[in-house]
Amino acid sequence: MITDTFDRDRTPLLTPQDTLSDTVKQAAKNMPLDTVLLVFSERLIQKLQERGEIEELSPQVLLGDASAKHPVFRICGTNIGILLSGIGGPSAAGNAEELRVLFPLKNLFLFGSCGTLTDLKEGCLIVPDKAYRDEGTSYHYAPASDYIDIPQAKTLRGIFDQLEIPYVSGNTWTTDAFYRETAAKRDRLVKEGCVCVEMECASVQAVCAYYGIRFFPFFYGADSLHSTWARRILGDKEQSASLAAFHAALNAAELLRNG
Repeated sequence: MITDTFDRDRTPLLTPQDTLSDTVKQAAKNMPLDTVLLVFSERLIQKLQERGEIEELSPQVLLGDASAKHPVFRICGTNIGILLSGIGGPSAAGNAEELRVLFPLKNLFLFGSCGTLTDLKEGCLIVPDKAYRDEGTSYHYAPASDYIDIPQAKTLRGIFDQLEIPYVSGNTWTTDAFYRETAAKRDRLVKEGCVCVEMECASVQAVCAYYGIRFFPFFYGADSLHSTWARRILGDKEQSASLAAFHAALNAAELLRNG
């Protein structure tokens, strides 16, 4: 099968060590980030810059792909980083690969908007237990299966409970094809426990599991696919939800690192 592409040979032909320049690697050497937040909202990054909550590490350390590269920021007063990722599994997985080479990465948080599949409120936080692998990237990092477990879900739920941050639990549907989310697929996956759909979780979980990095994904509900599609806060109206998610991630990361 095309999905049975996982090769247990741990020696790839191309690695981030090959593609990242010596200048970038040297610039990152003195930046001991062991925890990074991976995000997908440019508006969020701009807002955090305007508020003076983040600072650029180095103009030389830019990560991304041929379409765009973005600086790694440090959250002020911490050794926690934040990086704007491109959308989709390949881009987010590539960022995870490069982050783990440049920094002593132990914890990777990922958060962003998702579509809700069940009757959930817009802006609600969702902590996924498993991710349905309707994408391609994860099959290069883990043997084929329908779902990939998210081992740190229980830990993240416990931290959110401690911080009194409300959330919803359930599985997520990771897909490459957002224009092919059909009613039949939605209904089947809802029966299997999926409550939301997004484009990166399964991919990045597979990368992190492969390299032994603790991965903490969660999402905030934006648009709805519960019945017919509804935009709700997706796009221009999601800034308050993304800021709330950022502070939830930051507080969780600090508690994790200091606990």
